[in-house]
Amino acid sequence: MAEFQVVVMAAGSGSRMYPLTEGIPKALLPVANRPLIWHSLKLLESTGFQGKCCRGVHCPHRPQRPEEEAEISLLFRRMVAEMHHDHIIVVAQRAWATQIYNAINECKLDKIVPEVIGVDAEIGTADSLRIIREKIKKDFIVVSCDLISDVPIHLIADLHRQRDASVTMLVAEPPVNDAPLPDAKAKKAPVDEGTRDFIGIDAESKRLLYFAAEADVDEDFKIRKAVLMRYPRMDVTTKLLDGHFYIFRRWILDFLMEERHQHISAIKGELIPFLVRKQFSRRKRREVVDPPSDEIDLQAYAILDDNDKHAYSMSSTPIDTSDAVRCHVFQMKDGFCARVNTLASYLEINRNPPKLEFQGAKPEPQSSPSVAPNRPGAQTGSDSIVKDDVVIGDKSLIKKTIVGSKCKIGANVKLVNCLLMDNVTVQDGCNLQSVVVCTNAVIQAGCTLRDCQVGFGHTVPAGTDAKNEALVSGQGFE
Repeated sequence: MAEFQVVVMAAGSGSRMYPLTEGIPKALLPVANRPLIWHSLKLLESTGFQGKCCRGVHCPHRPQRPEEEAEISLLFRRMVAEMHHDHIIVVAQRAWATQIYNAINECKLDKIVPEVIGVDAEIGTADSLRIIREKIKKDFIVVSCDLISDVPIHLIADLHRQRDASVTMLVAEPPVNDAPLPDAKAKKAPVDEGTRDFIGIDAESKRLLYFAAEADVDEDFKIRKAVLMRYPRMDVTTKLLDGHFYIFRRWILDFLMEERHQHISAIKGELIPFLVRKQFSRRKRREVVDPPSDEIDLQAYAILDDNDKHAYSMSSTPIDTSDAVRCHVFQMKDGFCARVNTLASYLEINRNPPKLEFQGAKPEPQSSPSVAPNRPGAQTGSDSIVKDDVVIGDKSLIKKTIVGSKCKIGANVKLVNCLLMDNVTVQDGCNLQSVVVCTNAVIQAGCTLRDCQVGFGHTVPAGTDAKNEALVSGQGFE
């Protein structure tokens, strides 16, 4: 994988996961007691990627104070200038960049040493690529921090190389989410309503022929006649999940930097559909770069360099280079692939933590937890994940539950299918089923909660009985 750099997108606030993201970015939400971003980094590490960069947090366009500037030594400047360009870059919101960097370091990955770059809040993913353009020197992979998968990345890279693709994207059948949402009836659905994608694929060539979000498709579904004539057996489906894992050629970043293309802000919503539409343009691929002009189009960037020509000459399989732009898709058939980007998907992935065993996210079952000095008489099932520093009161029962660090659970408490983030207090006599409790929240004595989400720092009054509700500060019972 030495020919690729990696960009992990972690700047999203997670608005569709409210109230869980009320006081924490999506990238740091715990999944099996590890930050969500850890799972995408672990996937990269297991494939053989190694970060080779100067550790640290960099926020471009942020004015530096004179004392900060003085601390940057000449040696450090040389080290940055000479560092390897196959490292992993994490793009995060500037306000959370340091926390995300620290959280990654605390995970103690063996080989991943990412550089965290802070950007403005809610900036588009394509805009983020423009900001870090000087750090990207070759073909690159873009992956979302909310991807949890065991996909064999080397197979995606092989397809990308074999087809000489401009972009190759990952799709897979999504897992079924059956976790109920607040104030809504439980409903099994592979994806949230309104968030599906229309994906057209030629199964034989793995060519991506059509791609559009459901919200962008009119009542009249239109596909160019020339595409249908060339690929008469195209399959169009809404049952595949876009894994937000893309391999791009480096020239696409040059294309994005052109002034007339600054309107392209998002990779999935704008860049990918644009590339798919333009790949069948009649203009042929060139072997030289056109001089800059207002007439430059996409094909002008897709040039044949010396490496391409040499690869074609050595290939035993004829490669069709008539199209300057080629979009391909890797459809994952076996294994696990999920995007944790909605409340329902987050509840589901934590409701069934054994799915994460392929990445080593689930520790060994705890042996005799009741004998621990901070857990007298408590019963903790082997299907639960509980941090060592958690205090559990007498006669409490914990089943299929994940409990974060420094939590305090009182006596006679029952927790089933729950997720407790760090520093949560559950007082005596509470009964919680399928409940997510955010950091620093307090559940006072005698509460009965079912299918609820408790927001960051929220206090649920004693004796509360609630079902299918989102309890946050300023709402609900306060």
